[in-house]
Amino acid sequence: MASVGDIATWVGSAGTWVGLGAAIYAGRAAFQLLRLERQRDHEREQDRRSAQASGVAAWTGHRPDTDMITSAAYSVEAAYPDVYLINSSKLPVYDLRLYLWVDFHAGPLLWQIRATVPPTLRPARVSSFLLARVNEAAVMARTTGVSLSFRDAEGNCWQRSRDGLLHQVPLSEHEQRTVRDGGERRAAVLVGDVEPPPLRPGLRRPGDPRDDDTLPRR
Repeated sequence: MASVGDIATWVGSAGTWVGLGAAIYAGRAAFQLLRLERQRDHEREQDRRSAQASGVAAWTGHRPDTDMITSAAYSVEAAYPDVYLINSSKLPVYDLRLYLWVDFHAGPLLWQIRATVPPTLRPARVSSFLLARVNEAAVMARTTGVSLSFRDAEGNCWQRSRDGLLHQVPLSEHEQRTVRDGGERRAAVLVGDVEPPPLRPGLRRPGDPRDDDTLPRR
């Protein structure tokens, strides 16, 4: 039969183990709480850093009918998608580069470089059908999407892929004209370095001496 002393010893030992278990549990809970707080701090910092970049975007689209001045202009220009750009942040962005995606080339085409893009109240049309630049017009007619990269006011580099996703990228990736697309990084070539396939014959400006098929048919 256990003595009173043995029972006291057992109770004391059990109390020690209970206390140790409680301390371990409290330590784990504190660690989980600390990790959660660090994660929240990281997310808040990411939100702060991406706040300006989130307001910069580009996309393709067609002008509404009311933008067309003449029926001839509408017949030609309505077939060509335009590129729209917006910087809805409160500060300018720098070294912005616009990349086109076309249906006849697998990779992105570096199309425009803009030293500074100030804040804009509404989207600005940064492209349109240009008769004076035949090769570029033919490329624009085959555009399927647009990507961009830029530096924000704090010097961070960002890319917005053609699916609209925003990525923070290293400066080297921005300067090397590497564009992210579907989890891959693709090197861009200049628009002038590709030869678009001929399009179907279509309308030409009166007096236009060209005899090539660079304009699409409505």
